[in-house]
Amino acid sequence: MDGLGAAIGVGTDQSLNGFSDTVTLETVRDPFRESGNQEQSGDNRGRVLHITSLSTEDGPGEGRGSDESDNAENANNDDGDDDGDETEGEAEPTYDIGISLVNISERGLTIQDIADYDGGEADSGQGTPDAGFAYDWAATERDVVGVNTDHQGLGSPDDVWFFLDDSPEAEETDVSDRSGPFFTNAKPVFRTSYADRDDAASQDTTEWEYEEWNTRTVTEEFEAHGWKELSLQERNFVRVEDNILETYGDTQVVGVGISRGDPFWGPSVLDTYYRNLHVNGERYRFPDSIQLMPPGRS
Repeated sequence: MDGLGAAIGVGTDQSLNGFSDTVTLETVRDPFRESGNQEQSGDNRGRVLHITSLSTEDGPGEGRGSDESDNAENANNDDGDDDGDETEGEAEPTYDIGISLVNISERGLTIQDIADYDGGEADSGQGTPDAGFAYDWAATERDVVGVNTDHQGLGSPDDVWFFLDDSPEAEETDVSDRSGPFFTNAKPVFRTSYADRDDAASQDTTEWEYEEWNTRTVTEEFEAHGWKELSLQERNFVRVEDNILETYGDTQVVGVGISRGDPFWGPSVLDTYYRNLHVNGERYRFPDSIQLMPPGRS
């Protein structure tokens, strides 16, 4: 398996409850294609990933991406007038999450390799960032974390994920605890960032705009606090000692991705778009469902 997009149900006690019936992942036409980063085309001929908990008339409605969501979106845009944004439904606060992951194990990159990348032979004229790990995100005003709480605010861009193969170095780590959604024996490590309150992040924390494309440069967060490991077996979130660069710099990365959803800071309304995932000069598509084709490079 070379990629995975899925919506996961989360209970009020932060327990995982299978697939979500509230959150949807879908690949849609870029609704903000005239805004921000115009030199960068969206993935897959202008199509981008949409993670939302808004009810949609034409969406799959099962919390999982599907070809039907693409077909319905295409039908709605036959006249060329619709911008591809289907989210006109009612907002439903939820603790559920949507996650999109890409397998990059064949590249043999470590965290240090990604941190050290400075553009190399990348063609900057095509919008390839100099950073080793970056992606674009855009949120509507309906995207909110902590609905009716004292920390209510913008929820995007939310979590970035690394799946690490630490088996050669971690002799005392239980193999059964190094599990991921599809990367065998991989350790998931993530960091949460909200654009209006993360001073350690890079994504234009004072300049971002709703319904415009913003760029999150993840490598600029490598030495920040807030990185956590997720044990799926124990269903626990454990803080990484120091930061991901100090703790896992020499560890190989087998997968990367993003997620949107707030099991701890919810309930939240999700309505965020993602595109242009770049890892050391290569661009990847964000999958909205199981991806069995060769790795999802654009």
